[in-house]
Amino acid sequence: MNPSSDDVAAVIVTYNALQADLGRLLTALDDQVKLAVLVENGESVGSIDNLPLKRLQCDFVRLGRNTGLGCGQNLGIAHATGAGFPYILLLDQDSFPLPGMAGNLLRAHKDLTARGICPGAVGPIWVDGNGKPCGSFVQIRNLGNRTRAFQAVGNTFEECSYLASSGSLISAECLRNVGRMREELFIDQIDVEWCRRAGSLGYRHFGIGLAKMEHQVGLATRRYWMFGWRHESVQHPDRIYYLARNIFRVWVLEGSWPWRISGMKLVLGIFMASIQAPDAKWLRLSLLLRGIVDGLRGRLGRLSDRSH
Repeated sequence: MNPSSDDVAAVIVTYNALQADLGRLLTALDDQVKLAVLVENGESVGSIDNLPLKRLQCDFVRLGRNTGLGCGQNLGIAHATGAGFPYILLLDQDSFPLPGMAGNLLRAHKDLTARGICPGAVGPIWVDGNGKPCGSFVQIRNLGNRTRAFQAVGNTFEECSYLASSGSLISAECLRNVGRMREELFIDQIDVEWCRRAGSLGYRHFGIGLAKMEHQVGLATRRYWMFGWRHESVQHPDRIYYLARNIFRVWVLEGSWPWRISGMKLVLGIFMASIQAPDAKWLRLSLLLRGIVDGLRGRLGRLSDRSH
């Protein structure tokens, strides 16, 4: 069965996006999907009339304020499914699908379905600007170990416990059955929570070896020591709060024991990276602690919307 790009709508949630980056993304999508729904969570991205788009239709959902990633995705998904699209491709503003990515994801989704598997999300290999893999497909094992697999070549499907939202292709039917993204998480771990919820209903998630997407993770990467040297993405200090809070909430408090153990390891990694940070060390640590406390108390939502 040949996949049709007419079946796919992309949902892109933007926040003060650079027009050059967005133009590059939309140009890459021009021959891969039929519709791009741009949900503007911050300032308007402005006109895209100067882009040499041949067939891509672009619809805008302008919110005028930052409602969070989950809310933006829900609004974009509702717009796309309301227009009758059976498949949704979620994307960040700093993602760049390589040629054929959407078609390879759609083909894999239909192949898995034909095998009697219920696909939840299917996603691409993330690569950097040099084509080197910069992400991995993770499975949570019985003792909380997180095994990683890179499948950079060949027609391979790698089953995983969750996928990052950017680059994920999900059927409208699955989205209806599993439900909306949890808006109160605001940002970070929204995709993990949704994937785990889908998994509890029998859906399975797969990384697709033939699908590639260029993506920038964080501001940069640096080394830190935690029982050996590791690498992490450098995040804005505010993201430390959301990471710690939502990992504690989604993994440690709401997950099974393997997820809880793995979540504690992730929080420990954030702590170790924060105390070794070259700048804003105490700010990062204070936001980390506040995130853990708010996660325990169930105080979710946007940080700036709540009193300090």
